[in-house]
Amino acid sequence: MDYLRPFVRDKDILWIRAAYIANVKSATSRDALHCNHWAKIVHLKLDYIKDNFILTSKRHSVCRVNGYYIDIFNNAILSGFNWEFEGFKEDSSFRIIDPTGIDRKYIIHKYYNEPIVNMRRYIVDVKEYTVRQEDREWMCSVYKHIICPNRDLKLISCNSWDLILYSKLNYIEDREIQTGNIHTVLVAHGVYIDLECNAYLFNFDWKTQVWNENIRVVPINEQFPVEYEFLRRFYAEKAIRLTKIHYYNKELS
Repeated sequence: MDYLRPFVRDKDILWIRAAYIANVKSATSRDALHCNHWAKIVHLKLDYIKDNFILTSKRHSVCRVNGYYIDIFNNAILSGFNWEFEGFKEDSSFRIIDPTGIDRKYIIHKYYNEPIVNMRRYIVDVKEYTVRQEDREWMCSVYKHIICPNRDLKLISCNSWDLILYSKLNYIEDREIQTGNIHTVLVAHGVYIDLECNAYLFNFDWKTQVWNENIRVVPINEQFPVEYEFLRRFYAEKAIRLTKIHYYNKELS
């Protein structure tokens, strides 16, 4: 299936064949998924391709990406026709997904001889809940090279780090800055990211709790110890303020 490689990831090409072998070829008629299920699965699996639609007739449903109809149900990838205006033709391209599977070319026209009644696509709204690997590595480097060796100098305050983190992790929608009497911290989807103390804090809500032994603590940079002395002092009293930042941007001509 090299003809798919310009726009389909290699791992997804392997998945297409594996999906047919595991769920169509090896399944009983009772257990096999219907064509409309496969159309939706393939459509969502290849959601990174812009030209990606589910086409449905009264008899059949298939996912089409960049002009290729990926029909796992029929062990086929079709091209060379536009089902919006015409059915499968004699000179259309029929390629088998799994050569050891059933060749259904002799009946494929039965699935594509009726006009489509529906053409749709799903818009996938992805919300990230975890910090990306490159940002975790950045935080490790920041603690090692800036915060730890210059702690006495206090080059950058905790609230400044939180503002930097708030902007850097802008792909996480659920984030806020919580402030106490002597400390501030960034909270991203319920996880406290305390660069000053080299710690991620779990199972904790500073708005209603103070420091306690039930808090799960994980070091940001595992090469350095967690600053427990600062944690106990910083979180001895509950947070008094919560901040969310809304950016305003205006294009200047």
